[in-house]
Amino acid sequence: MGQASATVSSGCSSSCLPIGQAAQAAGLTRKAVRRYEAKGLLPPAERSAAGYRLYDEADVELLSFIRRARAGPASGGHQPGSHRPQQRKHAVRRSARGTGPAPGRAVLALLMSVKEL
Repeated sequence: MGQASATVSSGCSSSCLPIGQAAQAAGLTRKAVRRYEAKGLLPPAERSAAGYRLYDEADVELLSFIRRARAGPASGGHQPGSHRPQQRKHAVRRSARGTGPAPGRAVLALLMSVKEL
């Protein structure tokens, strides 16, 4: 396999999905899932005895969140012309200046690194 650091799943129930099904459920490609894992946006996947990546429901939810975040405000469900984009822009500026909460800066940095891909 070549994956010496892979974790073999011992507690993965039937609800775990292989990479293709997890990617499809999140609206992504398998390549994107692997890329997010390599970048550290997604924790390392558990592995089956055969070495296949396995993802649970929480992983699929995280992948869906990343997809929506990359898509930007248009996929957020707010109405055009609402004030939410303006508020979001100010929150991003505060986080970038370091005056916002620390988790905001970390999330912003991760999202910016994903957009560069």
